[in-house]
This record gives sequence, C-alpha cells and structure tokens, in this order.
Amino acid sequence: EADVAHRCRDGLPPLPPPRLVTGRDLIALGVPAGPTRGGMLEVIDDRVAAGELTSRDEALAAARELAAGYDPRD
Repeated sequence: EADVAHRCRDGLPPLPPPRLVTGRDLIALGVPAGPTRGGMLEVIDDRVAAGELTSRDEALAAARELAAGYDPRD
C-alpha cells in the first residue's frame, strides 16, 4: 500500500493488477514463447479489464480455449 501512496503522491499512474494468467500458464498449455503467447496474454488481459473474466479459473479456461485453437504451423 505504501507503493500506491508513493505513486499517487508522485503523480505516477497506478500499477496494473497482477495477471490472472501468466506466460508460464500458457507454456504449460503448450504455447511456445513468442508473439503468439504475448497476443494470447493480451486477449486475456483485455477480457479481464472488460469484466468478462473475473477469476483465475475463468481466465485459465479462456487460455485453454485460445491454446486449443493454436497451430504452431501458422
């Protein structure tokens, strides 16, 4: 909480909340490092910010759906 007060006092924007799903989660689902993984994280982050995903379980389910559609040949 001290960091939040410090950032506000110094006029810095608040830090984003921690991700519900990480790159390590996507690796566990078979998604390799690279732009595809980053894009998947961005999609999930956007859905969290929009209020569509509100728990880690929901975010992991969305990650599984994205990973299921992933084709390494693309």
